Amino acid sequence: MVKIRCLWATVGLAIMTLAGCQPELEGNVNAATLRLNITHQAGGKPMAPGTPVTNPHGETYTLSIFNYYLSNFYLVDTRGTRYDFKDSYFLVKESETASKLIELKVPAGRYTKLGFLIGVDSIRNVSGVQTGALDPSEGMFWTWSSGYIMAKMEATSPNSNQPAQKVEYHIGGFSGANNTLQWVELDLPSAAEPTGTAISTVALGAEANEWFTGAVPLRIADHANITSPGPLAVQVAANYANMFAVTGVTNQ
Repeated sequence: MVKIRCLWATVGLAIMTLAGCQPELEGNVNAATLRLNITHQAGGKPMAPGTPVTNPHGETYTLSIFNYYLSNFYLVDTRGTRYDFKDSYFLVKESETASKLIELKVPAGRYTKLGFLIGVDSIRNVSGVQTGALDPSEGMFWTWSSGYIMAKMEATSPNSNQPAQKVEYHIGGFSGANNTLQWVELDLPSAAEPTGTAISTVALGAEANEWFTGAVPLRIADHANITSPGPLAVQVAANYANMFAVTGVTNQ
């Protein structure tokens, strides 16, 4: 049996989070480490805030902020068994290198799929004051009625009609027609095989330009400011759900 003591509920699998939770192993548990190493790209190149990028519509933008929440991870092993890591919340920021390295304590095994939620689930949006990655001081929270900003992109662009050519996409909304929560499941190109002595690392890439493509293309000239829940936010969330790709797996 594995227990975890932190600000959240006790769960059945230990989760190592940036918020400082400490796992407690009881009995004969073979805990292993799965590491996610996240890199960001913009226009197919390593993200470099302050450097102009061209989106799929030929519009130029210069990023300044690129943040998003990842939560509720799960793994699927070679037998098809799913292991859920509920109550796992991470705030990933391009400006903070440490935030792009996530470690999960998992049972030793062979895993072929990785899943997670982009955003913060509805329960945490209405659970009162949070700490750690969910602390409102992180700048990713509106009000108790509107909840968390699931993902945030800020930039400037000559195509923007906003003051100072600002581009602001603060995407949130967690209920009803305004629900922007997005589940992602990714196949691993080769099995992740964490053991008690070997750490598995999944290299995960995220492409900013995916925010602008999808069923409903997002053009800066049309919408340079989306900063409240609503249909536009839902459309953008559906776009950025496709920004992730697994680029490699190592076991060592």
